[in-house]
Amino acid sequence: MGRPSKGWRLRHRPGRPYSVSWTLDGERTELGLGTHDRREAERAAREAYSLAVQGVVRRKRVLGRASQGATPTAEVGREWLADCHGTLSPRTRDLYEVHLSTLAAAFPSLLDVQQESVEAYQRARLTKVLAATVRKELATLRGLLRWAHHQGKIGIVPEVRTIPQQRGTRYVKRRRVAADELSPDEVEELVARLPEWSQSRKRDAVRYPVRARFVVAYQTGLRPSLLDVLSIPENYRKGQAYLRVPDEQDKNALGRPVPLTPEAQEALASVAPRHGIIFGAHDYRVQIRKAALAALEGDKADRFTGTHLRSARITHLLERTSNVLGVQRLVGHTQLATTNLYARASDRAAQDVIDAVSFADKKRGQGR
Repeated sequence: MGRPSKGWRLRHRPGRPYSVSWTLDGERTELGLGTHDRREAERAAREAYSLAVQGVVRRKRVLGRASQGATPTAEVGREWLADCHGTLSPRTRDLYEVHLSTLAAAFPSLLDVQQESVEAYQRARLTKVLAATVRKELATLRGLLRWAHHQGKIGIVPEVRTIPQQRGTRYVKRRRVAADELSPDEVEELVARLPEWSQSRKRDAVRYPVRARFVVAYQTGLRPSLLDVLSIPENYRKGQAYLRVPDEQDKNALGRPVPLTPEAQEALASVAPRHGIIFGAHDYRVQIRKAALAALEGDKADRFTGTHLRSARITHLLERTSNVLGVQRLVGHTQLATTNLYARASDRAAQDVIDAVSFADKKRGQGR
């Protein structure tokens, strides 16, 4: 099949999707179309060529690698992140870089992103990581594909479907649920039931503090992700009455000093190493499960997870102080509405209201 001096030409290599190439102003361009269907490829090729003639698609001289397929996914990913510089938080950028390294290994070029290859990727990843992680990786892939299409690197955006909620989900019965209302006594009993240190029969297992972590979690109301990365001397020094939280470690980039209660100071001093990570990221589900069953009753014990201590602490602080703005600042919320979502109504708080009103009425009556 011949082609005119100015126009496009389809190319189909065995086992690979169609691509289209053309030459404009002496520059040869080749774009992957991401499909094996010839009719769909022709439609995408006509659209891409039309946009190139209009100057909408960025022209890029085809390099040696491009003549064999397309620009490597890793290279396109680096260009994407560079183009997004200033619009992504450092934490999001680091997450995208991790996702892109995994995706580049599975899809050497964006031409390799097809429905069949994406499904194979999903099946392979679900044997190694949680479904939630795979969904995030696929979301990163969709963002990369949209950007690549906008830049004219691919003719069409291949469909990347997400995975059903139930596939590959571990611990189905332990899905995240809303926190129940807990009294201060229940929290105290639950924390007391936790072991001081982890226990393992493996000889090379590293011991890590358990009870102290959850004492600090409750007393400060900090997010578990932040507790995982607390270290010495960056965040804490022995004898210090506060934790220093920099912007880059906080989910909302809300750097601040976090005052410590005497209980939190004692817990930190008892386990803090001389240098490095204090608690670290570990799986506490077994210890939490046993403690909850021993300290709580009924469904409340079954539903409890370690993250619920954050909700309990916010509720108890609001009950004792009514200082909503202070609590908001302490736990790192940027919106007051978010703090209110964590608070739980309780019979204990309702009784406090009645007691306060009764005391005020009695005092007023005595003054008459």
